[in-house]
Amino acid sequence: MDRWTLMAVLFCGFISYSYGQAGCQDSPSAECSLYNSDIICDSQGTHYLWAKENCPLYCGFCQSCQDSPFANCSLYNSNIICDSQGKYYLWAKENCPLYCGFCQGCQDSPSAECSLYNSDIVCDSQGTHYLWAKENCPLYCGFCQGVSTRSTVSTSTGPGETTLKPTFSPGTKETEGVSTRSTVSTSTGPGETTLKPTFSPGTKETEVGHNVGRDNNEGCGPDISLSFRGGVRDTSGNRAAVDYSGVALVNGTACFDGSSRLYIWRYKSYDYRDKLQISFKFKPTPGPRIEPYTLVSNCEGNDEPSYGIGLNRFSNITTMFLKTDESEDQSMSFDINPTTWTDVYFRYQNGTMIGIVNTEIQTRSLIGNIKKRPDAMVFAHCKQYGNYRGLIKDIVVYSNCLPPLDKHVESYLNGFT
Repeated sequence: MDRWTLMAVLFCGFISYSYGQAGCQDSPSAECSLYNSDIICDSQGTHYLWAKENCPLYCGFCQSCQDSPFANCSLYNSNIICDSQGKYYLWAKENCPLYCGFCQGCQDSPSAECSLYNSDIVCDSQGTHYLWAKENCPLYCGFCQGVSTRSTVSTSTGPGETTLKPTFSPGTKETEGVSTRSTVSTSTGPGETTLKPTFSPGTKETEVGHNVGRDNNEGCGPDISLSFRGGVRDTSGNRAAVDYSGVALVNGTACFDGSSRLYIWRYKSYDYRDKLQISFKFKPTPGPRIEPYTLVSNCEGNDEPSYGIGLNRFSNITTMFLKTDESEDQSMSFDINPTTWTDVYFRYQNGTMIGIVNTEIQTRSLIGNIKKRPDAMVFAHCKQYGNYRGLIKDIVVYSNCLPPLDKHVESYLNGFT
């Protein structure tokens, strides 16, 4: 069993939640939330020792940051209970720090601009940039231990955080600058200051794969591009609202245990018309499947989903299907190897449904627009069909516009195979 499979089994099948760390609390007299955590919590900064002693919870120095299993945090509206100015803030900070995104202390260096680089290269523990990435991009690379963010839409400076007032600066009267925190960072590369964003450190991003380079198509950007390094974050620049439950993050991948789910709310009751493209990679948990595995669909209500991608229960076959308002349903099936990563690409445009799994291409002809459903786009969960167990990464979705087709796909459509 390889290490990825082992991680999938451990994290997908046997996740145990511990709530906080005994004895890890901020000193009430320190008034930690008055300070900018980027400054006082900086392990290389002048206030680090003071913060470690007085503000371990605020800075994320506690060994574990988990929600209380008795709080049922996901039942509440995060915009209300997590509001640092709201009446539930103190309760939420104590009981729902992970749900609210209050776990801190592991941040990327703003000057590193980590997300401009190919994480498979800069974050590779065997690569030449590992030491640089570990120091400058721990959140982007998923090196943070026990720290996760809940939403891709936060660009706040943190709960209760204000400017670092010189008169309150611990142990000094320095007037240090104030910076805001963003969940989206980018990187200049090890030892470099003006490395162009089209290059990853040391190499151009020319690796093969349907998900590579899709964010950079001229004239059309993705609606959402999810990174699972250090949290569930939309790196498309659209700051799309993403909700998730029970998802474990394992070295840049999202791990689903059969009860987990990930919602992209912008697609709730969404009119896709004749444009939709979804791509991602998946690797199921090894062993027999007790039900079909739904990878993605708009299946949550009573209606049949109008699109979806799933893994069959009794055979290693991935099936894509699509329903439009003017033609019969269409589907296509592909053989896969469940012990390796499977690269999936689904697209509907102007009456043509295109499916690519690894290197196999199939097409189907339909008429009309994708049927509307009241439900959001959901990964790994469908109460009508079955829930997914395993790993998913590199989720990219287009719907407002579609990028140009890859040349080999165009050749296939034109009859040149």
